[in-house]
Amino acid sequence: MAQIASYGPETTSHEIMRGVDLSGKFAVITGGSGGLGYETAKSLLASGADVFIGARTAGKLEEAAAALRAAFPQRFVGSFPLDLAELESVDAFADAVLTLDRPVDRFIANAGIMACPLERNSLGLELQLATNYVGHAALVSRLASAICKADKARVIAVTSSGHHFSGIRFEDPNFENGTYDKWLAYGQSKTASALLALKVHRALSPYGVTGIAVHPGFIQTDLMRHLSRDDYVAMQSRTDIELPKARTYKNVEQGAATSLFAATAAELEGQFAYLEDCGIAPPAERRDTLNGVMAWATDAQAAEELWAKVEVLAHRPMPLT
Repeated sequence: MAQIASYGPETTSHEIMRGVDLSGKFAVITGGSGGLGYETAKSLLASGADVFIGARTAGKLEEAAAALRAAFPQRFVGSFPLDLAELESVDAFADAVLTLDRPVDRFIANAGIMACPLERNSLGLELQLATNYVGHAALVSRLASAICKADKARVIAVTSSGHHFSGIRFEDPNFENGTYDKWLAYGQSKTASALLALKVHRALSPYGVTGIAVHPGFIQTDLMRHLSRDDYVAMQSRTDIELPKARTYKNVEQGAATSLFAATAAELEGQFAYLEDCGIAPPAERRDTLNGVMAWATDAQAAEELWAKVEVLAHRPMPLT
C-alpha cells in the first residue's frame, strides 16, 4: 500500500486530526447518529468545523444531536431525518441543508446498510443499492451547487472491501431475474459507492471538488446487525483469509481515521483515490483476499454508465452542476 506519512491500520481519529484547524468549514455527514459517522462528526467539530448530520432512526438521531450540541454549542449546526432509500426523504434533507445557504466544504456519504434480506424501496429498487448508492447520488446532485461554491470541497464516499464480491450487475442491478444473494448485492452497492466518488470527481473537479472513496476497515458496528453465524460462513467462503483473525477488528476511532484523512490530507488535493488504512490502496491482485481495490471500482466508464442507469431507474435527472 502507498502509505502517506506514518499512518496505518491502527491510526486513530485523534492522530489524524492532531493540529488540524477546520474553522469556518461546513461538513454534512450521513449516518451521523452512531458508529463511524458520529465519531467523524465529533472529530470534525473538535477541529473547528461546523457540522450538520442526518440519519434514519429518529431516536438515535435526536440523541446524537443533543450530545454534539452540548459538546459543541457554537459549531453543531443541526440534524435532519434521512432515509436514503426513499428519494422524498433525500429531497427533504437536501432542502434542510440548502436552507442554511452555506457552501458545503465536506460531504461525507457515510451511511449504509449491509447484507440485509431482500427488500425494495417504493420505486422497486433493491434496498442496498438504493441506500448505499442511489440515495447518496441523488443527495449529491441536490447539493452540487453548494459543494461547488466551497473552496476546494471534498466528497467522500464510504465503501468497503466488500466491493470485491461484485462489480455492477448492469444487466440486473435489482436482482429481478434470479436468486437474490445478499453478499453480491452488498458488493455491488459498495462498488457503486466507490464509483460515486469517481463520478463526482470527474464531473466537479473543474470546480475544485475532489472525490475520494474510503474503505474504513473491518469494524464491529451496528452496520452488521443483520449478520448471523451463517452469514459469516457465507462471507468466509468468498475469501481465502480467516475473518476476523487475519483482519483484526478496528475500534471506532481507528475506523473513522481514514474518512478523516480523506477530509483533511493536503496530499490528496485534486486527485481521485481509493483509500484504506489511511493510505492509497494498491490495485487488487486477487479478488478473494479483500486486499486493495478491484479495477471495477475505479472504472470511469462504469461510473458514468451507472449514474445514467440510476437516473432511469429512479425516474429523475441527477445533474451535477
